[in-house]
Amino acid sequence: MSGSHSRTKGHSYERAIAIFYRTLGFPAKRTLQSREGFEGADVQGTPWWVECKKYKTLGKVMRWWEKAREDVEKHGDGTQDVVLHIKEDHGEDLVVISLNHWKEIVRVTKV
Repeated sequence: MSGSHSRTKGHSYERAIAIFYRTLGFPAKRTLQSREGFEGADVQGTPWWVECKKYKTLGKVMRWWEKAREDVEKHGDGTQDVVLHIKEDHGEDLVVISLNHWKEIVRVTKV
């Protein structure tokens, strides 16, 4: 797959995830990143560091997770948990979060 096609596919997925968060009431938007070294989450306007990956296969999940953790430590506000949205081509959308983050979500939503 050509580089421009991969970028277009990734940008489309980021826009779709931003729309998803807006349906939940967050003022989410896709971050316009440049090649000049801007480091930010793919989607802003949520309390989390949101990264989006859409690939042919999901074999690099741990590498993407570690990179997102490094980015939030360097460039985040110090309180953000990473939420990694991943989608295999023609597959289901998945979310990767830490067990501690999941524990907080469950605690807050527990009936």
